[in-house]
Amino acid sequence: MEKQSLMASMKASISEVMETMFFLPLEFEDGGDIKEIIRSADGGTVACKLAFSGPFSGFSCFLIPVKVAQGLTASFLGEDIARVTEEQTAGTVKEILNMVTGKAFSLYDNQAVFKLGIPEIMPPTKWPHLWTKDVKEVMNLYVNTADGDFGLGLVILP
Repeated sequence: MEKQSLMASMKASISEVMETMFFLPLEFEDGGDIKEIIRSADGGTVACKLAFSGPFSGFSCFLIPVKVAQGLTASFLGEDIARVTEEQTAGTVKEILNMVTGKAFSLYDNQAVFKLGIPEIMPPTKWPHLWTKDVKEVMNLYVNTADGDFGLGLVILP
């Protein structure tokens, strides 16, 4: 696994998905701590995890403030934000992570076969514990948008 190439694939993937589906241009903040999103989000955070296996295994994660996730969901569904349900928001977050992860692996190596699990929403309080487990590599992207910041992580397991 080549870390720089995988990070470039992650950036390209999330940019493509967010710009295509939500017309949301992104900027990446080097050195940003995605766990800070949990601590600083006014109104809470939606945290999603997606396990994968293939040439290397681990999980991808997506951390996004609830208000930002609700706004993206409303935009995607063409609904007023006040009418967006928690289930709809969770569904949007899961689908974003699924698409971003799949696209990133395809860009990284279009010949490799990766098996993606089912995205799951997790309570933000469980997230700090994921990074304390025995891991081989952790890669994080801190993303700035006009609507708010969010984070994407990739954890490679031994």
